[in-house]
Amino acid sequence: DEIRNAFQSQVVINALQRSLSVRAAEIREGLRQLGFARSATSRTHELCSLAERNHGDNLIKASSLDEEQQTLVDEGKSDKTTMANLKVEHAVLQQRQAKLLEELNQMTDALIEMQAEHHAVREQFEMAEQA
Repeated sequence: DEIRNAFQSQVVINALQRSLSVRAAEIREGLRQLGFARSATSRTHELCSLAERNHGDNLIKASSLDEEQQTLVDEGKSDKTTMANLKVEHAVLQQRQAKLLEELNQMTDALIEMQAEHHAVREQFEMAEQA
């Protein structure tokens, strides 16, 4: 009877040992998966942190680009106004130039006429002197 009890005890111990071995393998697998999950979680946190920093940097860059765009739009409006004013001034100056050129031509004609009269008077004076 004792042998049978010892044998049964041995069988129970072997079964418990196998059960503990299986459980230990399951725990090792669980620990391996937990390590993988922690590593993935840590990497995910790093990526989230990097994404947040990049997002902040991109917001700053976007704000700077918005300001630059507004500056360029304002400069474009100012340049357009300046160009319109310069076109008006150019037209006024062209009219003035045309008027001055006409006056110059009239004065040149008058000068030529006066020179011709002067030349004629001089010839008459020289003839009168010789006579």
